[in-house]
Amino acid sequence: MAVMTDDPYLWLEDIAGDDALDWVRARNEPTVAKFCDAEFVRMRGEALEVLDTDARIPYVVRRGDYLYNFWRDAANPRGLWRRTTLDGYRSDSPEWDVLIDIDELGRADNEKWVWAGATVIEGIKIAAGCIVGAGATVVHDLTESGTYVGSPARRIR
Repeated sequence: MAVMTDDPYLWLEDIAGDDALDWVRARNEPTVAKFCDAEFVRMRGEALEVLDTDARIPYVVRRGDYLYNFWRDAANPRGLWRRTTLDGYRSDSPEWDVLIDIDELGRADNEKWVWAGATVIEGIKIAAGCIVGAGATVVHDLTESGTYVGSPARRIR
């Protein structure tokens, strides 16, 4: 396999560079002009209305005594990772324990956090106030509030 040494587009890898950003803007302008018309605005509004409604049924994953759910709505656009019990879920108004409020975390850290999912291993308990980093491997109960990262997960703050 030959190795390319003279890539004419290598400059595009500088994703924050002025040349690369100008190149992207020049290609975005005709696309936005073509597709961001009144019909697009109407359809986008309808789609957001469906995605932001509270009338959705929360999809849950059961682990141990709890049902876990990641929920986004108009008030929580980045989302909440939360849990409830089976009895709570079966009720008309489940009481959810919020484990991670992604929007609040972003405000506190002045960052734009994005949820990438979570895997909860059967039998492992994660206390409220614990933040587990993406890709972390939790091998024991997390009982102390804090931020955990790594494999195995360790508390960093």
